[in-house]
Amino acid sequence: MSNPKIFTYTIVRKSTEAFSDRVPYCTAILEFEDGSRTSALLNGYHEGMDISIGMCVTPCGTPEHPTYTL
Repeated sequence: MSNPKIFTYTIVRKSTEAFSDRVPYCTAILEFEDGSRTSALLNGYHEGMDISIGMCVTPCGTPEHPTYTL
């Protein structure tokens, strides 16, 4: 299966205390080749980074605990 693509996203700049050390960060809905979608916290975001709908992300982690990187 090809890398998932960003269907929609948001940049979080204010957060709860649990995620305050990650601000700013990017959350997204990712769409896979088969049309299925999942929500994800995307690793590798930094302020001012160029992100766009349709952009491919790189899967990492494990099948049991998937993560994605910009």
